[in-house]
Amino acid sequence: MAVVKVCKGGKSLGKLIDYAAKDKLTSGKDCSDNPKKSLEEMQTTKEIWEQEKGRQYKHYVQSFAPKETTPEEAHKIGREWAEKNFKGYEVFIGTHNDKEHIHNHFIVNSVNFENGKKIHLDKEDLEKFKAVSDEICKEHGLSVIDRNQSKVKGEVREYNMKKYQAIVQGKSYITDTALAVQKSLENAKNKEEFMKNMNDNGYKVDWQDHKKHITFEDKDGHKVRAANLEKTFNESGIGKDGIIQQLEHNRKIEIEQEHKNEITFIDKDEKEIDFITENEKVRLRERTR
Repeated sequence: MAVVKVCKGGKSLGKLIDYAAKDKLTSGKDCSDNPKKSLEEMQTTKEIWEQEKGRQYKHYVQSFAPKETTPEEAHKIGREWAEKNFKGYEVFIGTHNDKEHIHNHFIVNSVNFENGKKIHLDKEDLEKFKAVSDEICKEHGLSVIDRNQSKVKGEVREYNMKKYQAIVQGKSYITDTALAVQKSLENAKNKEEFMKNMNDNGYKVDWQDHKKHITFEDKDGHKVRAANLEKTFNESGIGKDGIIQQLEHNRKIEIEQEHKNEITFIDKDEKEIDFITENEKVRLRERTR
């Protein structure tokens, strides 16, 4: 299984290429495998097309599940991924094995060497990149995350590798918060009761009518929005709308139960009255004899 994410810029192009090359397992798509030479080639492309200003690169990371692949296979997969996604762009690829999961870094030159156009990508492109990564992983016999639109209720949907592993193993503050929300909803009939239950379970709740989101904070200061819980676990019942609906449902059940108890009490009284009336009738008949 591989997770693909885009990284924010910050480092210079040269420093980022050097960082990607630190574990020595490198290659270049349409550029040199050598970090210094690949940097020179990317800068030359910018100079030829007079595109030296603005964004210098795009940076992507492809992370693999622990113990599922080797650095060499991961690098090969990364190379295939770069070939399929960045036609006309130089890409420097470096594979790292310094964490619990092997991962590839992709430094993509911002200027296309074939036509001089700057790279412009959006969220749809990132989804496509993820799909291509999944297909390559399948071909290599690796597992993949099911990204079908018909999601299974309660299934973990988090695509950040470190967070995904923690959630699956049940060791994440996100999992704990989701469970606390579900527990606090069990007997709450309104917003105030729900917030009190969350407080009793060790959570602060920021729920204000003028704000779009409900935010939970645990005792260690970890914050998470209800919307993120809903998205991560594909469970509408722990999103803001779901919480409100559950509270209304609980209140409705309480009202129905109160009404039922009231009817039962009335029925009991009526039966007692009928019984007394029958006894009075018997007494009256005996008196008339």
